[in-house]
Amino acid sequence: MFRCSALALALFAVVATGQDPKTDPKGPKDAPKVIKAPEGWGFHKAKDGSYSVLFPKDREGISNSDRSFSQGGFRGKQQVMSCNLKDGRDLVVIGTALGGSATKDLKIADVYDLMYDLDKQPGNKLSEPVEIQVGVRKGKEYYVTRKGEVERNVVVVVRGRVYQLLVTAKDKKGTQDKMADTFLTSLVLHAPKKPADKKPEPEKK
Repeated sequence: MFRCSALALALFAVVATGQDPKTDPKGPKDAPKVIKAPEGWGFHKAKDGSYSVLFPKDREGISNSDRSFSQGGFRGKQQVMSCNLKDGRDLVVIGTALGGSATKDLKIADVYDLMYDLDKQPGNKLSEPVEIQVGVRKGKEYYVTRKGEVERNVVVVVRGRVYQLLVTAKDKKGTQDKMADTFLTSLVLHAPKKPADKKPEPEKK
């Protein structure tokens, strides 16, 4: 839980510096509406319904939370889901919706660079980011190695949102098995629900 909170604060730092990714006109299309979960897995949806990811059914526990912020012309909301495995590994996904009058003029590539720079903390050793396919979208993947822990980090940036998927383990091998691969590439984004049309009230006689 401590690690999850730290990651959420890191994402908040991106927003607080005024970053709002611009639309990529040549970006990939939305994912199919129906995607079947592999055996032993199930899709779990964020509290606001904005995204889903796969978590294994054989796990220790799962949590789903949200938080809002507003500061200096920036506003947003984070949706955090965390899955704790029985072997001590953690699967975490944080989706941050960005908005506000101060968010403009930043390209998607700049947001990827900022997310990478946030992990350049004392004691952290980072690998070079590489491109990774996440469903129908492309993201960036890199490893963060610190004392007693390795984190495999996948970042996906779309218009107005940043998604960060992480697998943490005691060593690098624990972040590279089939379970890690399945989770890290399972992100599905959902279109916001359209507000229902209000029926006109009958005239009073």
